[in-house]
Amino acid sequence: MTATRVTVEDPTVGGATGTTMEIEGFVTAFTSATVLRVNGQAVTTTAQTVFENGPVTDLAQHVRLEVEGQLDTNGTLVAEKISFRRRNGGNVRLEADVEAVTTTTVTLLGLVVRVDPLTQFKDDMGGERHFRFDRIRGGDRLEIRGMVDAQGTIVATRLRRRPPKTEVVLQAPVDSIAPPNLVIRGVVIQTNAATVFEDFNPNRPTAAQFFAELRAGMLVKVKGVVLSRTPVVIQATQVELADPDMDDDL
Repeated sequence: MTATRVTVEDPTVGGATGTTMEIEGFVTAFTSATVLRVNGQAVTTTAQTVFENGPVTDLAQHVRLEVEGQLDTNGTLVAEKISFRRRNGGNVRLEADVEAVTTTTVTLLGLVVRVDPLTQFKDDMGGERHFRFDRIRGGDRLEIRGMVDAQGTIVATRLRRRPPKTEVVLQAPVDSIAPPNLVIRGVVIQTNAATVFEDFNPNRPTAAQFFAELRAGMLVKVKGVVLSRTPVVIQATQVELADPDMDDDL
């Protein structure tokens, strides 16, 4: 693979005493609330540490955290704030333009997505370090990773603002199948002779082979263009079986 861009998300922590740092990752070693490591970096807490989305007693091995604080003389990150993060991003993915926004939800491809205190935000447009939900406007391009709650609502675990693009992406379990089309969360997916199909085999299947293998409930990722918004219809350029265990970050 030839890299066109390399971005350091969580650099190895180092610097002078008092340097402000922020890291995110899993607890790789845990002895107590005052002796732990996140992504290999020594972290400690104090009576003044603020905990978000969970109490101090939730600290444990393999828990995902975001830690903000300053380095002490030993190179240990003294946490001023610790935020608990979800371990798994969920199997629903969306990438499209914002159609509507409320104080707690955003609509893409006719699908309402809710944000909550655990939703993580990133910005590839203005490079806003503290980009939050209230900065989102209609027409913004968003990439969302989410999960479905007990009420059937999509909850965003990760939300990223992207540059404008015409292609849309939808990933979720299949509702129903009527070759050469299928339905995902109420969105009609149309395929044609130009659509590329992929499964877990090295060779690309034909449309007939793909639909013979496909079943309702299987996780499918679709890329394409929007043909209609009422109801939402996508003309697929690519349809592939998705790996439910794949948890790549946005």
